[in-house]
Amino acid sequence: MHKDIDIEEALGLENARFVDLRSPGEYTVDTIPGAFNLPLLNDEERKIVGTIYNEQGPYQAREAGLGIVAPKLPDLVRQLERIKIHHDLIIFCWRGGLRSKSVAQLLDLMGIFAYRLKGGYKAYRRHINTFFNEVQLQQIFVVLDGLTGTGKTEIVHRLEQEDWPVLDLEGLANHRGSVFGSIGLGEQPSQRRLESQIFVKLISFESRKIIVVEGESRRIGRLFIPEVVYRSMEAGKKVLVYSPMEVRVKRLVDDYAHGSQEQISAIFNSLSYLQRRLGKRKVIELQRLLNDGQLEEVAEKLLREYYDVLYQHPEGPEAGYDLCVNSEDVEAAVRQIEAYLCKLI
Repeated sequence: MHKDIDIEEALGLENARFVDLRSPGEYTVDTIPGAFNLPLLNDEERKIVGTIYNEQGPYQAREAGLGIVAPKLPDLVRQLERIKIHHDLIIFCWRGGLRSKSVAQLLDLMGIFAYRLKGGYKAYRRHINTFFNEVQLQQIFVVLDGLTGTGKTEIVHRLEQEDWPVLDLEGLANHRGSVFGSIGLGEQPSQRRLESQIFVKLISFESRKIIVVEGESRRIGRLFIPEVVYRSMEAGKKVLVYSPMEVRVKRLVDDYAHGSQEQISAIFNSLSYLQRRLGKRKVIELQRLLNDGQLEEVAEKLLREYYDVLYQHPEGPEAGYDLCVNSEDVEAAVRQIEAYLCKLI
């Protein structure tokens, strides 16, 4: 027989695999991190059943749903059996309703033990909301600040490779945080999925004394950093990362342009959003330079007239920071920051 468990117990199980029985559309918006999507109904089928429910009633909707799902059941059981070889099963749907109940009963008939999440995905979201509303983060946040092009993201990635506890907010949000921040990266996740990813990271850092993060505003693209995380960033240790202008220009060209015409076109289009800040004449000039292949000149003008004005970080060492690091040599900067982190732990 299956066992109903609450979200706290489910998250504490070792070697367990969540199986999300909701539709692909629901799964894409957000799911429990690490969950495998095994939908009873695809998006179109779910829409059909929902329409029948609204227009004809619950019995007719269940009958239609059964007709859609029944041919899928043998394959569904086989997939769950394959997962069961290596993991305990935790099945869930939207609110612990008919979808997970029916699969749990099917597994009972087949003699396959599984856990069923009480309250479904909604219980998980309540858990996440409670966490971010009530948690008091005990770690010291070490925030890497600096102007665009100083290599902060590269340093963060190198520190993560060295097993330092890094919360890569731009990576999780799939956005670099400026008007050009989405270029080459595709769509951002949902706000809920970002919060889920941050939650998992923070839980994994529970035994760590510090968390390294790149300095950000509260908003990254169209997403927002949870308030408790942002407060910890504001109260954290501040590391200033700086580089000469020529180095920053090269990094900006490497990060955004890549020599690809698709990237160049995206930059061209994004420049139009700067008319309010830079003026129409300046934007037209930048677009002309871009079309002429003057990437370094465009990058330097953007750094001096847009990025540096917007972020207002010092160009070199300045009092008020806990550490100032020249990142012209990224590896040397990483070593210097690591030495500082060691003192904090």
